[in-house]
Amino acid sequence: MLGLLATAAWATLALLLRPFFRRSVAVLQPLWARTVLRLAGVRVSVHPRAPVHGPVVYAANHQSGLDILVLIGCMPDSVRFVAKREMANAPFTGWCMRAADYVFIDRSNSARAIESLKAAAADLRSGGRSLVMFPEGTRYHPGELGPFKMGAFHLALQAGVPLVPVGLRGTGDLMERRSLMCRAGSVELHVGEPVDPAAWVGREKELRDHVRRQVRELAGPTAARDASQAAVADARAERPERRGSAQRVHGGVKDRQGWVQ
Repeated sequence: MLGLLATAAWATLALLLRPFFRRSVAVLQPLWARTVLRLAGVRVSVHPRAPVHGPVVYAANHQSGLDILVLIGCMPDSVRFVAKREMANAPFTGWCMRAADYVFIDRSNSARAIESLKAAAADLRSGGRSLVMFPEGTRYHPGELGPFKMGAFHLALQAGVPLVPVGLRGTGDLMERRSLMCRAGSVELHVGEPVDPAAWVGREKELRDHVRRQVRELAGPTAARDASQAAVADARAERPERRGSAQRVHGGVKDRQGWVQ
């Protein structure tokens, strides 16, 4: 309850300030996230392996809603997320996500999703704020790492910015996959070394597999084993999609320029 009140208070303040200071939401969202984490009794230790300069695409494992708070509050630079379109209209949080220039993906319309990612790549090329993506596409149980989709890797290649692997440890133990209730405890945020996607042109799937290995190492026991086929099927069943105008490829979508998500 305290976390919800804090969210409403911070969101209201940020939105009221936005007409006078356009970056109010981006500036205040780390303070909001750290406030909610503190109220929930969640302690975060951050372990960066190398400094991060300029806009990048972060690729992180995903186990619960707590991941988002930890990443917003504790990353070394100001971040925004690629999120499903339905989140854009959520009270307070959705309004702030739009005001903070989050990228919304319509997963029921492949063509629109691809255009959204291309616009995000153009923004990153022009020096926009870093983006966080969860290449698994959904949340998996603690101890499991799901298969990675290609969207984050094509985004980094198109934008010409580094990919940075991120491993979250303990978030799935404190907040269950489909829950908003959080227990007190400790989590770890491990930020890896930047990977230059230009060195992997023509080998995008190898790049994906390389970054996935890095994320697994950073996440430690949290992502020690591959998600079972049953877990993957269960995750996919949670996000049904209508067939869009683009070609389907291994559970993702692809257009003529090679965008896959």
